[in-house]
Amino acid sequence: MATTTYTNFNGQIVSENRASTILDYMPDPLGSTAALLDSSQSQTDTWEYWPYGDEESHSGASVSGFTWLGSWGYFSSQVLTYVRSRFYDPSTAQWLSVDTEWPAEDAYQYADLQPVQLIDPSGESPSGGDVCDGLKTCEDKRDCCLDQLDLADIVKDVCGAAAGVAIGACVAICLASLGTACLVCLGLAGVAVGCFLAALWEYYSGTKACKDAYWRCKKPKPVPREKPEEKPRPVRIGPDAYETFMKALKNPPAYRLDGPDKFGGPVGPNPFK
Repeated sequence: MATTTYTNFNGQIVSENRASTILDYMPDPLGSTAALLDSSQSQTDTWEYWPYGDEESHSGASVSGFTWLGSWGYFSSQVLTYVRSRFYDPSTAQWLSVDTEWPAEDAYQYADLQPVQLIDPSGESPSGGDVCDGLKTCEDKRDCCLDQLDLADIVKDVCGAAAGVAIGACVAICLASLGTACLVCLGLAGVAVGCFLAALWEYYSGTKACKDAYWRCKKPKPVPREKPEEKPRPVRIGPDAYETFMKALKNPPAYRLDGPDKFGGPVGPNPFK
């Protein structure tokens, strides 16, 4: 049997190599595979889905399982969808096993009943579609989150260096002349400083958000409460027992019956059995 190889970028599936035929995945905004493209960028397959994952239509001959939310690793068969931690049934819109985050999360409910807004690539906790959500450990999620700030870090450094050079040049130009060249230089320096401050804010606020998410992840989960034992069903007095009870009232016994009535109300242990 030929092996199918899937290529992922930044945690999302982007292409497959099936029997030496390479097809590119084209996702919709939520991450479901909307189409497959061949080497000429022509569509070989297209899909449409109902909100909770049922396939509404499919044109083409692809047998790929990465269809509904396939970019995030959801693997669909003809009946069930596997999402890393557990199986999901699109026909009932429910997971088939209890969420490991229960009771913090609903036991079987999918994506907080918001399937066109939230996804759950880990199978444990719905989210708005972060590429790090499919990772298991808190440390991996934190590192993935920080890795996404690399670009902001680079922009911060580049803009900071540019701002420093621009300010130094402006000082020299403006000391020599307060004309047009000085004003242009100050404008460019202002742009560089603005770029630096924006990137600095994004980097440090993003870093704080990653660390806050890490500590929330590490916070001990609530311990599920044990299911209380089912209360015993109340004993009800029947007509025969009631008749016996009325006779006993003429000569009260040494026991007490709590709250009996002729309409069959709940009572304590029935001494007439």
